[in-house]
Amino acid sequence: MPLLQYDQFQRVFPNFTVYVNAALSEGVTGILGRFGSGKTTLARAAVGLQYASGGGVRLNGIAPSARSKAFTAYLPEHSFFRPRSTVGRELRFFEAFPDFSPERARAFLEVFRLGEKEKIASLTPQQQRFLGLSLVLARRAEIYLLDEPPLASGLAREVFEDFLAHEGKGKAVVLFSADAYSPAPYLERALILKGGRVAYDGTTDELNAQDRSLADVFEEVTQ
Repeated sequence: MPLLQYDQFQRVFPNFTVYVNAALSEGVTGILGRFGSGKTTLARAAVGLQYASGGGVRLNGIAPSARSKAFTAYLPEHSFFRPRSTVGRELRFFEAFPDFSPERARAFLEVFRLGEKEKIASLTPQQQRFLGLSLVLARRAEIYLLDEPPLASGLAREVFEDFLAHEGKGKAVVLFSADAYSPAPYLERALILKGGRVAYDGTTDELNAQDRSLADVFEEVTQ
């Protein structure tokens, strides 16, 4: 059974339609595409924040619900922190998830040099992304959905690689990104969207056999 399945998922907007039929299993998958291609729609639909006009989404066999959220860790595209809060308060908020490890989160925060007393309003947008990544990857979930993860940063790559080494095995890790370069070293499979549809679906092994780079394919498919 796929860990994440878009079953003829369709979302109709006034001037745009997202239509995807794909089944994702364990491993690191990239859902890539330029801004406006439908990536965030797919990410939000998997956690019940975007409804389907047709078809649907299933996570480990069930539709998005409180039950699926118990085993799905989600990093949204934009900061979700309260400006008047602190790093420590947001960490304690995540302790509501039974699978959350405060120790792992603090280890990640140390890499990013983020102190628990720091106010959210004083953090740069990138630091808020680092905070979100630290908290989400400190969960022991079955499915991780990361919308525009900040993997262009060396510190973020260090944290992500630590996560993959210790918690990522046997999990479905999905990177939704407009950047085909930064996620490429971690991907086992890539789906490239254009105009709300899957224009390319292949594994990195297939690309290597053809002596092609993911970045080149991305440029070809999305131009």
